Amino acid sequence: MKESVKEVISSELKEYLTTPTSIGPDTSQEFLTRRQVANLLQVSLPTLHAYTKQGLIKAIRFGRQVRYLKTDIGAALKEIRSLNYKK
Repeated sequence: MKESVKEVISSELKEYLTTPTSIGPDTSQEFLTRRQVANLLQVSLPTLHAYTKQGLIKAIRFGRQVRYLKTDIGAALKEIRSLNYKK
């Protein structure tokens, strides 16, 4: 019984140690600064702030810093353009 438990533990431990793990931030989610987003959308920083307050663009706060997910910007851009054409 002890031998089978030792074998299972050693095989699992070897598998765990040989499996590559990523240490650090997840690079699949790219964060953009306010200035980068304003440049992408071709709007001013106050306009970007207004869009964020209206809920058109979701902002993520890291302490005092405000960041935006790059994936959210594409969807927000379509919505903002449709709002501009409704006027």
